[in-house]
Amino acid sequence: MGVVWAQGAASIEGKNVELRIGLPVDFPSVLPTVRLRPWDALGIIPHVTATEGGVCYQDAEGLLLDQDRPDALVNWALDQAMAELGRGVRGENRTDFTEEFEASWALLKYRGALYNVADIPSLARELSIIRRTETEAYLAEDATQVLSFLQFENIGKHNVQRATFLPLPAGTYIEPPRPDRPFWSTEELRQWLAPGVANLSNKQRRVLLDRRKSQHGVIIVALPRPSQGVALFAVRYHSPTGEHPLLPGVAATLWPLQVARRERAYLVPRGGGQTSLADKHVLLIGCGAVGGRLAHDLVQSGVLRLTLVDFDLHSADNTFRHVLGYPRKGLSKVEALREELRSKYPYVQVTTINATIQAAHRKGEVKWNNFDILIAATGNPTVELWLNAQVHSPEVRQSAVFTWLEAYGIGGHALLTHAGKVGCLQCLYTDPNESQLVNRAAFAQAGQKFSMSLAGCSARHTPYGSLDAARTAETATRLAIRALLGREASAPLISWKGDPEDFLAAGFQLTPRYSASEEQLSRNRYRFHASTCPICGPHAIVHDA
Repeated sequence: MGVVWAQGAASIEGKNVELRIGLPVDFPSVLPTVRLRPWDALGIIPHVTATEGGVCYQDAEGLLLDQDRPDALVNWALDQAMAELGRGVRGENRTDFTEEFEASWALLKYRGALYNVADIPSLARELSIIRRTETEAYLAEDATQVLSFLQFENIGKHNVQRATFLPLPAGTYIEPPRPDRPFWSTEELRQWLAPGVANLSNKQRRVLLDRRKSQHGVIIVALPRPSQGVALFAVRYHSPTGEHPLLPGVAATLWPLQVARRERAYLVPRGGGQTSLADKHVLLIGCGAVGGRLAHDLVQSGVLRLTLVDFDLHSADNTFRHVLGYPRKGLSKVEALREELRSKYPYVQVTTINATIQAAHRKGEVKWNNFDILIAATGNPTVELWLNAQVHSPEVRQSAVFTWLEAYGIGGHALLTHAGKVGCLQCLYTDPNESQLVNRAAFAQAGQKFSMSLAGCSARHTPYGSLDAARTAETATRLAIRALLGREASAPLISWKGDPEDFLAAGFQLTPRYSASEEQLSRNRYRFHASTCPICGPHAIVHDA
């Protein structure tokens, strides 16, 4: 079954046109299609697809349709489409051409494509086109950017061509070329790009245009979008005289080139990450079930510099609760995780240290002040209390997140501490009424043994699942990001509660803290500081924050 079409006459701003409305096979759970015939009956206006005449009248992302009233949905679609066409005729949405310029450019019959991995410059300059194969070419400042994107150690055989990068001033208007007609002439090219050429300094003009002698070349254009960012497009040229086609009177043959956006500043926010985190350096200590997910969460949030510390191998026993799964069994956790991250994410830089954190610090491989934040997910409170003391030593100016998961998934925790400020991990183990070290944040009563084995002592483990590790990692990641962005200057303890059914069925006991509501836990997140804490209390040796 295909689309069922109907057509009729309509009047748009006093001009009679023909509209077609199509009902897809999945209608009314999807929008009707509206087309203008012919597509240029109202001139070249935004939101009308060239040649087909499809009217983009509504962003379907997240749209809720009333499927019980299909007739009303058809009428609404026609009204929306006609209103959009009217705005186009009146010129009210003229700037939408600029907003959607890349989509219009993609409709052209272009000869080849470039993958842009360069940070988009603000000034006109030369860039490099680095071609590895006939169909694989990158726009970059140099080969280093290509290597960072591809995560290769060596770029291999390639050739380099210089390209002219020309940014246009804000407010520049360019009407997209029609795909059903010949591409721009050199006169039209100069007309549309004149605002950018006019902005060139005398030196830029000499370097980029006057002195450039080549029969073959590429012009990269950055067109500012009204909302934010720029549209990127490229023009390839052949100039018989070798003169640049942006110079007056030069004749050249032109072809459109597609530019695929692969630069860091585009990919990171497109995936929900923040570019301001890209250069933050995070020390992640512990790469188990929680730490492995933490590494992924950090990178997907925009953190592109990680140092991983762990001495352990990835065990096949942890296949179903570790992000590394089965294929990387028996490998060093840090090395396997590094390769996993590099295989998935461009631009990420991962340093690995296959050792305990104490050994790495003792050998000088880890210097606390070289990082923007420390995150500990070792599952070993003894090690983490040592690390907490290190963070609060007088010569260190650092923040740290400690995160851990409780047995059977009854909950997880993340604690942020800042050097020289009250509130630290030791506070949770400081209680004048307790003679032994007891974690006051715990949901499980102290003194219980949770490790279990399915195959003898060598396979003992703490029972919890992948979802529990993922939730704890998310909690810690969000807290670390708030600290990195300067949005959390205090020391909160964030806890989440899971289902206690399996925990209780196994005969274990909960603490009174578990009975607190999520709202109470959130409200009291800053109230764990112990005034007698030997690390951050009033008698502790701390420096000004």
